[in-house]
Amino acid sequence: MKRGKIALGTPLFFRFSKTGKDVDTGTQADMLIHESVFLSQILQSGTVANPGSPTFRATVAFDPSLINPLPIVYPVYSGNVAFPGPMAYVSGAHVTIKTGVFWSVSGSVLSILFPAIVTSARYAIIRQEAP
Repeated sequence: MKRGKIALGTPLFFRFSKTGKDVDTGTQADMLIHESVFLSQILQSGTVANPGSPTFRATVAFDPSLINPLPIVYPVYSGNVAFPGPMAYVSGAHVTIKTGVFWSVSGSVLSILFPAIVTSARYAIIRQEAP
């Protein structure tokens, strides 16, 4: 039984099911979170590739009129969004390899910093209400 499903692209899915309910077969009433009833609105989403050396930093522009934009960014492994995003794993040689992506927002630009091992990330920009 699968309890969570996130696809920050087209079509957009952001669902977590109640205990005992499968996220793929359950109804909207069976979900704890469902993308169609967010209190905030997802305004933009997509996939960003790791540009590689020397910066390992990618940027995404979004609507500068947004009030309190909230980014959601997760690394992609083998074509799947890693949720929750792992920060590291131990290789066969017992070496810790950093796998998390880090991001910041300045003005109307989302900046994503990748470790070398992560090839891409999926993102969404959510509009929040003014405080």
